[in-house]
Amino acid sequence: MKVNLMLELFYTLISGKEVGKHAFCTKNEVSERTFYRYMNDISCYLSHNTTDFVLTCERKTGVYFLVRTKAAKNGSEVIRSRFSKFGK
Repeated sequence: MKVNLMLELFYTLISGKEVGKHAFCTKNEVSERTFYRYMNDISCYLSHNTTDFVLTCERKTGVYFLVRTKAAKNGSEVIRSRFSKFGK
C-alpha cells in the first residue's frame, strides 16, 4: 500500500497537479503523520536525483506542489514558478 500511495503522490505532483493534505489523508485513510513521511521521502528523492524541482507547500491550505527552479544566465538567481505553468 505504501509504495502505491507514494507513487500516486509522485505522479500527481510531477504531472503539475496539487495535492491537498486533508483530501489525500481522507481518501486513502492515512494519518497526517504518514502523509508528512511520504512527502518527506519524495522531497529527499527530488533533492538527491534532480536539481530542477522543489516540493513546496502552501501552509495555510495544506496544498503541496512542485516548483521548477532554473538558474539564471549569471548563475546567481533562482527563478521559481509553479510546474504546471512552467511546462508551456
